[in-house]
Formats: sequence, structure tokens, C-alpha cells
Amino acid sequence: MTVLTDTASREKLKNAIFTICGSQNPTRGCLDQIGRDAAHLVHKSRPWSGSWLYVLLHLDRYNERYNNGHVKYGIHPKLLSAILQLAKSEVLNGKRSVALYAEGKVREGAIVFGRCRKCARRRCNVWFVSDSTRQYCSNTCRHMVDQFRRKQETKRRRQAKLLRWRKGQRRRMRG
Repeated sequence: MTVLTDTASREKLKNAIFTICGSQNPTRGCLDQIGRDAAHLVHKSRPWSGSWLYVLLHLDRYNERYNNGHVKYGIHPKLLSAILQLAKSEVLNGKRSVALYAEGKVREGAIVFGRCRKCARRRCNVWFVSDSTRQYCSNTCRHMVDQFRRKQETKRRRQAKLLRWRKGQRRRMRG
């Protein structure tokens, strides 16, 4: 079986590994896990090691030394297909799911720049991307916080009024 040495296969492999690990710099543990899972998919008894996957990710470093017209290290087709299957299942698992609720029109594939933040309402678990002025994920959360603050302020005023009334009652009783 011939190994794949073209740059398109190499880019597919890199993108699939980056998708699975969720980073441009995958850890050794992540690469080891990918090698084990890929070997399991193709029914290979001995898994591909994380160091071998690291070499395949950085072929430009290792192929420079062996520079007489052909590539020293190639990608096994079964390895590539297994890693692509893993990446596909990783995307379908929804490990890093993102829901987009936009005000106005946002084109498909658009890149959103902004800081991710948690909604300022304590009980809300929504994370959102917005400009620096927005604190809440929705108007509902903002209204709930405002309502809670109004209730607390009303409660504080009533308690203060009750304390003043009791002090007045004590003075009248003494006096």
C-alpha cells in the first residue's frame, strides 16, 4: 500500500487532528489518544504513537534532512481515513457546540471577534460574545436582575421604616 505524500493529504490530517484536540498545539496525551482510537477504528492491534503523529504534523521539520527529491515520511491511507472519521464524529458529537442568535444579519461562515463572557445574572449559565457595554445575554436576564434589585431595595426601605417606627414607639413609651 502506498503512503500519501501530497500536501493536500497532509493539510487534511493536520486540520482533523486540530479539530479533535481543539487546539493548534495538541498535547502528547491527545495525540496518543488519537493514535489509539484510530488504530481501533481500522482494527490494527498496535496503535499509532503520539510521537509518530507529531512527526506527521511537522513533516516540514523532518523531511528537510532527507532532501534528495522525495519525501521520507508519508501518511498511511488507513491512518488518514481513521483520523478523518474521528474528526467527523467529534464535530457531530457537539463537544464544542455553538448556537448563534444574532441581532440583524450574520452571513454563514462569518468570523465573530469579541470577548466571550458569562451573563451577569448569577443563575444564568449562558456565555455570549458581545461588545464591552453589554452585561446580560438577553433582555429577560436584565429585567430579572432589575426586578430583583427593586425587590431588595423595597425590602431594605421597609425594614428601615420599621426600625424608625420602633424607635419612635420607644421614645413615646419613655417620654
